[in-house]
Amino acid sequence: MNIKLFIPSDSNTATPDAVTFIKPDAKPVPLLLSGIRIGIACDKAFSFIYPANMDTLRAMGATLVFFSPLADTQLPDVDSLYLPGGYPELHLVTLQNNVSMKAALHSHFEQGKLIYAECGGLLYLLESITNKVGERGAMAGLISGHAVMQNRLQGLGYQSAPMPGG
Repeated sequence: MNIKLFIPSDSNTATPDAVTFIKPDAKPVPLLLSGIRIGIACDKAFSFIYPANMDTLRAMGATLVFFSPLADTQLPDVDSLYLPGGYPELHLVTLQNNVSMKAALHSHFEQGKLIYAECGGLLYLLESITNKVGERGAMAGLISGHAVMQNRLQGLGYQSAPMPGG
């Protein structure tokens, strides 16, 4: 498939120059995740999931198993976990009270299984989250620290912090 984009050559010329983009040949995706089961948190608290990421994991051979940290009391039988972004701060009481799920996360981690978390998923792994009105909820406690939501944006873009082990 070729795509043509017309870009004006300069502001004094009425005829635009054409630029052609050629779609590269698709290469087969290596089945590096064949036989791997990935548990993906998916509910009202964890909903920032890009379909292209799920498609890529499936194309690499992974089996995706969805679960709800809000409603489920146990993790599915999986090799690794993906906790995507979302709004856990809007569900403090439910997440705090789901002690069985938090214990299941600890067990998963203690077995040496991987956990990938981003944004709201990472917040859920902290000791606690305090929402914008000052309500605090105890979270999973797998990462030391407490998140306090602010009424205004405090930092955009990637942030970094030194961690034990690099």
